[in-house]
Amino acid sequence: MRRILLCALVGSLSVLHGGEPVTAPLVEGNTRFALEMYKQLAEETGNIFFSPYSVSAALGMTSAGARGDTLKEIDQVFHFSEGGPHRGFRDLDKTLLGSAKPYELNIANRLWLKKGRDFRPEFVNTLADHYGAGAERLDFAGSPEPSRLTINRWVSDRTKTKIPELIPGGVINELTEAVLTNAIYFKGLWASQFKKSDTKKEPFRMEDGQTLSVDLMRQEGSFPYREDETAQILELPYKGDDLSMVVVLPRERVSLTQVEKDLTASTINDWVKNLYPQEVQVFLPAFTTRYKKSLPPTLKAMGMPLAFDPNRADFSGIRELTPGENLYVSDVIHEAFVQLDEEGTEAAAATAVGIKLTSMAPPPPIFRADRPFLFLIRHRPTGTILFLGRLTNPQG
Repeated sequence: MRRILLCALVGSLSVLHGGEPVTAPLVEGNTRFALEMYKQLAEETGNIFFSPYSVSAALGMTSAGARGDTLKEIDQVFHFSEGGPHRGFRDLDKTLLGSAKPYELNIANRLWLKKGRDFRPEFVNTLADHYGAGAERLDFAGSPEPSRLTINRWVSDRTKTKIPELIPGGVINELTEAVLTNAIYFKGLWASQFKKSDTKKEPFRMEDGQTLSVDLMRQEGSFPYREDETAQILELPYKGDDLSMVVVLPRERVSLTQVEKDLTASTINDWVKNLYPQEVQVFLPAFTTRYKKSLPPTLKAMGMPLAFDPNRADFSGIRELTPGENLYVSDVIHEAFVQLDEEGTEAAAATAVGIKLTSMAPPPPIFRADRPFLFLIRHRPTGTILFLGRLTNPQG
């Protein structure tokens, strides 16, 4: 059985304004996938942080080589529209990278092919034309470790060393047919920065009742804000205003699990649509967290088991197969990193998909995030969710 490894890497992300319009079906589908995947991951405990954009882009590239029921399952899980997501991702990348912005944003894709193999031109051309994924040959069979190091260096460079070793040792071997990589990096400053002198050590109450002493940042200003009986919702724009972080803080007597249970695309849209600027006292912990997970069980549970089946997967669109051969996804590895402080946010993530052959003004509301909360980084003009996660432990 031969295998193909596909990697989607997300570094620090920001969202850009302008450029070619993005089709609504792709954005809506990505949002639905993001929240469905979050609910699967939320069954575990602890911090969660991932890039639905990265995973979706990686499997979008993968779908270019899928056929039959395997392709149908990928399209259903990722809510790709009929005809595939390729033109949509091309337009979305143009929008994100359309003009100079007061933050750093890079998106890059790469296709690494096994030396000596003939791949279908339509597959290679689709990735080049719609994802900008240039192709490079590597000797996976004769030099698997140097090949792995080459790809990891590419990942590390595109994520500013935030994802230094996406592909672990032993993953690439003589069965590896190809590796696809997608990398995104963002580093943005808050439009309204926190003063370091205002940051104090304060208790953070975890879900199990324990408390931690954390650096709690503080500022008062005008921010998009709303509240209801279950949560307070705060939007913190980055410089340039195209990208923002939305923080969802459950009420004192409401658990984060309750908020997660009701999380849908319409819920997100309702939160964002009903935000309006007002004076808010903001308390937010500074934190750094890293999240890494092998995603096949998650994606299988979401409805795409065929891609991981050595005997039933159909990736015949990648290359011509001889009798007895078959390509299948061996792994999908996702890694994400985020660092938040007084100046702004830096985030990184990586996904690897392996395919084996086989009246009087009231006082301002207080938004005190001293307990677990949900947060996302989104592109305001298009509504694209680039990162999504929850913080249950600022030190974890």
